[in-house]
Amino acid sequence: MRHDSIPIHKITLPSRLHRVTIDEQKLIELAGSIAKEGLINSISVTTQGELYQLEAGQRRLLAHQRLGRTHIEAKIYEPADNVNGEAIRFAENLAREDLSPMEEARAVDLALSELKMTTDEVARMVHRSREWVDQRLELLRLPDELAEPVHQKRLGIAAALELRKVEDADHRAYLLRYALDAGATTQVIRDWVNQWLLAKATGDPSQASRPEMPVAGQTIIIQIPCYVCTTPFAHEHLRILRVCPACTGAIAGSGAAHQHQQPAPARSSNIANPE
Repeated sequence: MRHDSIPIHKITLPSRLHRVTIDEQKLIELAGSIAKEGLINSISVTTQGELYQLEAGQRRLLAHQRLGRTHIEAKIYEPADNVNGEAIRFAENLAREDLSPMEEARAVDLALSELKMTTDEVARMVHRSREWVDQRLELLRLPDELAEPVHQKRLGIAAALELRKVEDADHRAYLLRYALDAGATTQVIRDWVNQWLLAKATGDPSQASRPEMPVAGQTIIIQIPCYVCTTPFAHEHLRILRVCPACTGAIAGSGAAHQHQQPAPARSSNIANPE
């Protein structure tokens, strides 16, 4: 492997790229940074006769083209180096922080299918845990309506994997909208998903309760279902209890859904609640 400045017009792109989309604003910022500070990290290419195939550094190459540059600094791998171009792309691209989780998942999948690597080998190459690799592979099973907000980093990975458990597409779409509009945490989403799973276990998932959708312009109140009556309540009115299975059944039989009313909002006070 050697370093050199090579003509940009001689660089070709591989048939497969790990990156799914290019953020235009970030590309403009990168071009500005390169114009001011220069290229900090060289791109990586492999020689193909008189041409060079890009292995890592697509955004850096595009930024140079935006700046009207004719040459770019590159790490050049020769055939004698006996390297795998896909392995170079995989290792270098996953080491970068600007890939989305879905792009990472796609890169991991390519490493497993094309490079014939094991999940443990992938984990070692990118200095991540086996659980990280397994989680990225799970993302590939997400339906499109969940994969897209994960790719856009609008929906957390854990929340998306929870929502995937809801098989009813309409109910899942409702909870997804609640997660995006209300900014509900993964635990809140898990509680609502569990309500659907409980309803499914009873044979009628259509009876699963739903949170009230936030109203535009009003203060967002995160709602969590009561595990006894399934009524949605503002999270600050719920209590966390640690009880055994027998007592759980006793509590569940002690009241009915129609007996529960939403408590009035607590008044502000400097005196600690004696409860």
